[in-house]
Amino acid sequence: MPIGNGRLAAMLYGGIVDEQIQLNEESIYAGKRMDRVNPGARENIPVIRRLLLEGKVKEAEELANKNMLAIPRRQPPYEPLGDLRLHFDGVNAAAVKDYRRSLNLYDGVAAVTFEANRVRYTREAFASYPDHAIVMHLEASQAGALNFRVSLTRAVNGDSAFDPSTPNTIVLSGTALPPPGKNYEDEPKEGAQFAGAVRLVTDGQVAPAAAGILEVTNAKEATLILTAATNVWYPDAGQRCGQLLKATTPPVPFPPTGFFARLPKAATTAR
Repeated sequence: MPIGNGRLAAMLYGGIVDEQIQLNEESIYAGKRMDRVNPGARENIPVIRRLLLEGKVKEAEELANKNMLAIPRRQPPYEPLGDLRLHFDGVNAAAVKDYRRSLNLYDGVAAVTFEANRVRYTREAFASYPDHAIVMHLEASQAGALNFRVSLTRAVNGDSAFDPSTPNTIVLSGTALPPPGKNYEDEPKEGAQFAGAVRLVTDGQVAPAAAGILEVTNAKEATLILTAATNVWYPDAGQRCGQLLKATTPPVPFPPTGFFARLPKAATTAR
């Protein structure tokens, strides 16, 4: 189920024991910002047209291949931020019943609910535009029944660590570089520097489980607030994430009525 606020977006896969939330931020581009226009394009357009009209297709194609295509030949792609991953302990997927996944288009809330071991588990998530954040709320119907681990990961060019200045916060940072392979061999090894940060607020106990992984035990509720930034718009992406997290936590209202109430009336009507 997708959620987004125009700059940040997430795709919730709806797993039971393991939940994956794929994350995007609009300005994470690989490659250097540069003028890719072929300098020979303008003067050769009429020549290529004439060759085509004369039926000399092969000659026109060779000339276009040399003088019309971008330099370097291919532009590196937009890249995802990474994944927010949750692993739930004490939940037997084979014994789960009444599983339901939904997306409320009016409030923009994606939800997963199910019952396991006579406990009702609920996950709800939405993207706030004014707060520049994605918020996920986890809840169990019984106190102490919510036990899970949370991490921020990326396949390449990203590292996760705890933020020493903010409690219970994981930061994923790196640089979006062009992918390997001959299509990008002429591309400068540069790209957007990014940071994504998630803060955990819960009534349970929180402790580091491993490098960049937080473990929550004996909780009934937990809220995850995630934001991201790049040096495309901000000199220090990590610092910007910290500013946004401090502005939104704690507390964060849930359900998100409080967020929508702060929007202009026209935007609220359009949601």
